[in-house]
Amino acid sequence: MDQFEFFGNEYQVKLQQRYYRLWPYLKAHLRLSFAGRAIGLDEPKLDEEEDIAGLAKELGFLALAFTRADIMDALRSALEAHGLKVGIWQHLVSSDKTKASCHAVVTSLSLPTRYQIDRISTTTPPHQLNNFQKLMERCGVAPLPGYILRNQAVPTIAEMIIDPNGEVVATGVGIFRHNPQGPFGKAVHVGFLATEPGQRGKGFARLLLARIILACYEEYAAEGAHTGVRAENIPSQRVCHSCGLQDSGTYFLGVMYPLGVNQAEFTR
Repeated sequence: MDQFEFFGNEYQVKLQQRYYRLWPYLKAHLRLSFAGRAIGLDEPKLDEEEDIAGLAKELGFLALAFTRADIMDALRSALEAHGLKVGIWQHLVSSDKTKASCHAVVTSLSLPTRYQIDRISTTTPPHQLNNFQKLMERCGVAPLPGYILRNQAVPTIAEMIIDPNGEVVATGVGIFRHNPQGPFGKAVHVGFLATEPGQRGKGFARLLLARIILACYEEYAAEGAHTGVRAENIPSQRVCHSCGLQDSGTYFLGVMYPLGVNQAEFTR
């Protein structure tokens, strides 16, 4: 595969390669999901902790989506007892007001002169794809593999803002990561937002997130959108709220193995 198909630090690349090999054998499971950089399990149950721990150790990282608040602490403790590290993100989800909020963002924001928005595709030059991935990495967001960004695995929309010098200064992505036959088959996981520090404060993240959510509804008939944000990441919380994503009362758990892997290396 192209040299930029798998991207990140050594551990992230190994995980991406492992998931690429395993996903064809796992994708029939209705509760498993796939985003290139991680395989996930939807709506984990407390009595599944033995299986979850075994799968996380086999994969190296397992994303537990839509974890109920009433079992979250007990499940985390049980998994940590298996020698796993568990990161926690709040799950923000769409509502019947999300599309209106996104339309308002798109109509209220405009790009500076000679800036442009482009979408990653099979014709995107490799260097530009690599710059997209590098910006994610610099901003503490675990990069996505090239074949995911190019929409060559699961339905994906990846957009970037390019400055007058041709540099990628902001990124955003929407991925239909869930099994299409499962309960979240028409829900899109949005976010993966990264903005060059010197370009922040211009509304780029809000604009990209709003555009991507609307495109997923219009082009793929999405029936909902969701994302995971750390409670302490106030800027990202504000961006998501402005686009109509609200706290769902559920959590996204990132289950990591081995313990030597810093969870900050996965995402914010």
